[in-house]
Amino acid sequence: MHVRCAKILLNYLSKRRIQNRASWNSVTQSSRSDNVALRSAKVACGQSDYLKKQILPSQSKTVLESGERMPKLKWSLLAWIAVWGFWLTLTYGFHPTFLLAMIVTTSLVGVYAVTTYINHLVLIPRLCSGGIGGRYLISITAVMTLLTAVALAIIRLSYLVTLGPDPDPYGFYKHYAIDLFGMAVHVGLAALVVRFAQVR
Repeated sequence: MHVRCAKILLNYLSKRRIQNRASWNSVTQSSRSDNVALRSAKVACGQSDYLKKQILPSQSKTVLESGERMPKLKWSLLAWIAVWGFWLTLTYGFHPTFLLAMIVTTSLVGVYAVTTYINHLVLIPRLCSGGIGGRYLISITAVMTLLTAVALAIIRLSYLVTLGPDPDPYGFYKHYAIDLFGMAVHVGLAALVVRFAQVR
């Protein structure tokens, strides 16, 4: 009888030990899973903090700079439209037709504006970080002479189609010198306006 009771007691204790071991293994596995999840969360949070500290500020800076640049670009375009209207009003009487006056004014003011944008958006940021040097002077001179030639070619072609050949054999050179001087004046005045706006 006592032996039988002892066997029953041993079987009961063995079952309890197996159950306790199984529940301990389950708890251990659950704890390991929790640790893995916690580590993943920490890594994700670390990456999130890194994005906030490194990437997002640079993106915000880019967006901010773009937002600041757009109103300036809008006002500069309006300013060039005003320049176009001023020269068209002032000089249309010197041309045989109003259409030719519009072609001349649009061509010249257009290349003046394009040169100014190239100067301030491309040449100055890339070539003038340490001051005005020879590369910048060569580049801006090349842009000015090339675009002046483009504008004058459009004007001369329009006059040729409308009125025929120019009777002055030196007309091209005279007008090129005048238009190149006008290019230099407009680019210089635009640089002064930009400098004044930056100071303010």
